[in-house]
Amino acid sequence: MKLLDRYILSELLPPFLIGVLSIILMLLGDQLYHLMHLVLTKHVPVGQVTQMLTFKLPEVLVLALPMSTILAVALALNRLVREHEWAAMRVAGLSLSRFLRSIVVFGLVVSLASFLINEKVVPPASYAFDNLVLRISLKNPAAFIEPRTFFKPSPQEDTYFYVGAVDDETGTLYNVLVFQNLSSDYPQALLARTARFTQGKWYLEDVIQHHWDANGVLIREGETKHLVLNFEEFTSDFWTAPRGPSEMTLGELKRQIEVFEQSNITAPTMKLEYHRKFALPAACLVLALLCTPLSIRFAHAGSYVGLLISVLLVFAYYLTQAWSQALGRNGILPPVLAAWLQNLLFTAGAFYLLRRLR
Repeated sequence: MKLLDRYILSELLPPFLIGVLSIILMLLGDQLYHLMHLVLTKHVPVGQVTQMLTFKLPEVLVLALPMSTILAVALALNRLVREHEWAAMRVAGLSLSRFLRSIVVFGLVVSLASFLINEKVVPPASYAFDNLVLRISLKNPAAFIEPRTFFKPSPQEDTYFYVGAVDDETGTLYNVLVFQNLSSDYPQALLARTARFTQGKWYLEDVIQHHWDANGVLIREGETKHLVLNFEEFTSDFWTAPRGPSEMTLGELKRQIEVFEQSNITAPTMKLEYHRKFALPAACLVLALLCTPLSIRFAHAGSYVGLLISVLLVFAYYLTQAWSQALGRNGILPPVLAAWLQNLLFTAGAFYLLRRLR
């Protein structure tokens, strides 16, 4: 029987590893296109772009593991049934529950690996990615500026920029609109024909200034040939981006939630992220269990059915997950139920189908 376990696991590993590699490449496809655009068009150094891709890899790997697990189970069982090895195992006295032990062990190992990566590797990698993007954008804003969109040059400044066009070769910005002090009683707007950013300072040319009072009445308007906005203090190497829930470990998230609760703040999103750190890795085991009876039942329809089952189950799982998370963030469901709802539903479906298969 130990030989049988090794044989089943040997059938699962090749499609699993191929699935991990293929899914990572697919999920990173958009990132690769964007990063190549930064290198070729925005002239961001290749070394920094490579670092960005490396920091993004653990997050993509966590998403790829559940999909790779269900792909491995579907393809392996499809082959075992079509080539009558499943029938030989049953004739030899192998029970369904005994056969499932190998599937469960495989799913548990992948779930544990997913949990450890999501807890130990993803938070520091995501945080390093955000910091790297922040440093590049502060030193070379044109690299991340999209024309005809609003953005803030610094999280700590009450200033918003709107850029009409960007010259990627020279880094010159055209038709720049700057809104300052919007939260105060005396906001102002600057309209510059061109602008450049160098060493933390914005150099505006041909500027028209507008100043309003607390009632929204224009109190002053003027023109100036040159104007400098200084954000140099925010380009310091010691400046770091704030941590988001996905960039925190379980311990950090728990402490942050306790701080909010002491201030009578519910923070449902942070609680949802806390429970998702357990629920997402468990998806590997849940999907493996659900895929087993479906793959055995429809294996004789052809090898392509394994791929179809994988695609449909992954689509249904993530659709249910998105729906439950939306309910959790809006306070309709408790955070723990919103994080685990898709796992509970799919586990119930797996046990029902396994019972029918027996």
